[in-house]
Amino acid sequence: TQGIGYTDADYRNIGGSVWNHGWQYRNDGVDIEASQDPQGYAYNVGWIEGGEKLNYTTTIQYSGEYSMFVRVASQGGGGKFLLLQDDQAVSSIINVPNTGGWQNWTTVEAANIPLNSGTHHLSIFIIQGNFNINRMTFFLTSTGIDDDSKKLPEVYQLEQNYPNPFNPETTFRYVIAKPGIITIEIYSLSGQKIASLQKNHTTAGPHELHWKAEGLASGIYLYCFKAGNFSASRKFVLLK
Repeated sequence: TQGIGYTDADYRNIGGSVWNHGWQYRNDGVDIEASQDPQGYAYNVGWIEGGEKLNYTTTIQYSGEYSMFVRVASQGGGGKFLLLQDDQAVSSIINVPNTGGWQNWTTVEAANIPLNSGTHHLSIFIIQGNFNINRMTFFLTSTGIDDDSKKLPEVYQLEQNYPNPFNPETTFRYVIAKPGIITIEIYSLSGQKIASLQKNHTTAGPHELHWKAEGLASGIYLYCFKAGNFSASRKFVLLK
């Protein structure tokens, strides 16, 4: 069945008034269930079959090449999917490994994805199912513009950690425009440095850092990021 934002191979009534398998959060053709992914959203898409498609209307600020990170889980592996922009394939086939369970999550990556700026439809097209899918993240890695007069400003980015609030693990994601020394430090709201998570030479592009908050009390903290002349900070909440 073709829906507004999806194509579902198994659109049917499951148990009276329930129209999808998971039927939590929404009740239509998209098969949703509560997720246990510590780095994903509260719900994931499941019961995925070949030929299905998830559609998203997106506004892309810059044309260029992107890296895509997708949270997946599979009991047995064998899943395959593509990323489409306006129904044209823009990625190679992305393989889903056997993660050892439907709620054992890992991240798969696709690099060098060319995307055009403006408002477009991005789609996940399922070639072969047998996996669950959760959070998708995109990072701009190259603008693809050679003319110096037309180059975009250097791209540095610090995302909000996810999940947030969390206990005890979270992930910090960031992008740097040039190779160099980066630092990530944790502070209390009173300005006391709690921990230094990273201080090393890092390549340009998107990165993520997983952190387990051990020995900290519940509360609000700051994580501070510095790369070259760029610096940024965000708050996070630790709930125990």
